[in-house]
Amino acid sequence: MPEAIWRAHERALAGHIASEETHNDAYGNGLAVFQHEELLNLAEQVPGLRTAKGNQGKSRFELLVVAETSVALWPLRFATDHKTGHANARIRSVSDYRRGLLTLAAPSYGRNPQLTFDDIEVDEAEIEAAQAEEDALLEQLRRFGSVVTIGFSCNPAGMFELGWGDCELIDEDSRQIYWPHWESLSRPGPDAGYGGLRVPLKPVDGPGSTRFDDGAPSDEDFGLTVRSPLAGEPSSEAGPPEQEVGSDDEPQ
Repeated sequence: MPEAIWRAHERALAGHIASEETHNDAYGNGLAVFQHEELLNLAEQVPGLRTAKGNQGKSRFELLVVAETSVALWPLRFATDHKTGHANARIRSVSDYRRGLLTLAAPSYGRNPQLTFDDIEVDEAEIEAAQAEEDALLEQLRRFGSVVTIGFSCNPAGMFELGWGDCELIDEDSRQIYWPHWESLSRPGPDAGYGGLRVPLKPVDGPGSTRFDDGAPSDEDFGLTVRSPLAGEPSSEAGPPEQEVGSDDEPQ
């Protein structure tokens, strides 16, 4: 499982480097796709895993499901920096599908939703059809039994945190999430070790690229001399003027 997320990160990083962009759009867009692709590849490699189409078959990516327990596995990138941990993360957006995965609860809008400007030209039958579709979606999610969220934070500079557990959406307005249970995941193989998750970027030109000081003469002293340990600190500018300070016995 952790290897799949790592591979998705590395593929997104490769696209980021190839794009030569100064922003992280290529990385983020690639990761959004690769995280699902790499997880779904596990269904062909690990016995007992199957795939299921979410969102009534309309979702672009299937969910990875443990066949015996009907537990769905869902990836969630909860942060894009190393300062935000899973305990204080806020997700960027809350779609109906994401809300259902995080809460497995009935729709919060009920049977009489607050209409938006976009709904003004939509007739009542279409609105009711959308509500029925959402109810069917949540019922489908309930049949999964439960959802285990694979949470991680990363950007092109590295993978900062990776784990899985139960994740709940506790405040839809602030988009704050809560993990009743969290288990850290380490990458298997020679790169294992949770403390070393962050992977710095490698030089684009490779390890044999020219250093800034290559070709500098080794016998040049640049006019520098060793200062005596007893010598005072060198100064290139005058220090601040001394100020007379009165005692506590003198009026101020």
